[in-house]
Amino acid sequence: MFEYNTSVTTPYCDRGYYLSATSCFALLQETAARREKIFKTDIPSLMLEKKSWVILSTHFEFYKKPFWTDDIKIKMASFPPFRGAVPRRFFCYTQKGDLCFRADSLFAVISFQDSKAHRIINPDEISSRGKYDILESGDAIRERYRGFNIEKIQGKKFSSTHKVIHSDCDINGHANNLKYIDWITQSLPDTAFSDNKDIKVMDICYKKELLLGDSAEINTVDNDSGRFYTSISDCCFAQVLMGEIPKCK
Repeated sequence: MFEYNTSVTTPYCDRGYYLSATSCFALLQETAARREKIFKTDIPSLMLEKKSWVILSTHFEFYKKPFWTDDIKIKMASFPPFRGAVPRRFFCYTQKGDLCFRADSLFAVISFQDSKAHRIINPDEISSRGKYDILESGDAIRERYRGFNIEKIQGKKFSSTHKVIHSDCDINGHANNLKYIDWITQSLPDTAFSDNKDIKVMDICYKKELLLGDSAEINTVDNDSGRFYTSISDCCFAQVLMGEIPKCK
C-alpha cells in the first residue's frame, strides 16, 4: 500500500483552520499522482504517449478533522482494472492514528487523437505497468450511481451558471475535477453548514467533460433531510450528506 505523508497547510484549511472536506479531494489526487510517478504512469509521463488519467467517480466518508500543521498520512491501495476502470482506495490518518477520511475512486485512461480525448475501454496497458494491492476478500469498489434527473427530485431548488474559464482547466484541456467540487460546495445554501455541520458523505459521478468556454448549469436540490443533490449540466452528478464531524485533539 502506497503512503504519502504531508501536513495540513493553510490553503487546505476551512475558516476554523481545520482541513476542509473539499481539500481532501486535492490530497487524493496528489497521492494517486505520486504513486503513479514511481511506475512512469503519472499524467506528465502518459502525456508523452498522448494518454492521461481521468476520474470516473468518488465516494468520500469523513470521520475527523485534523487541525492546521497537523501531520497526516494518506494510504492508497491500487487494484486491477474491472469494467474498464482502475479502482483505488484511500485512507487518511493523523500521526496519532485517528482516521480522518476514507475514499473509493474509479479512474480510467483516455487517449488523445486529433486533439480530442477518447476514452480507452480497457486500461490494462497502463495499469499493468505497476503492481497491485490485493483486494480484500469479498470486497469491491463500485460506482454508487450513474447520475439522476435533478428535475424529478423533490425539494427546494438552487440554480446558478458558471462559464468555464482558463483557470478552471487542467493539462487535459478539461475543467479540472477539483473545480466541480468547488462548484458543488458553493451551490449548497448557508443553512447546510449551520450548527457546526459539514460534509459527512459525498458521492460524485463524472459523466463527460466540460471544456473551455462551456456554460456549466449548476442545479442543487435540498430535500430537507440533510442530503443535497447537485447536477452540473449533464456532466457531473453529486449527492452530499451533511452532519457533524468531530475535530482531532
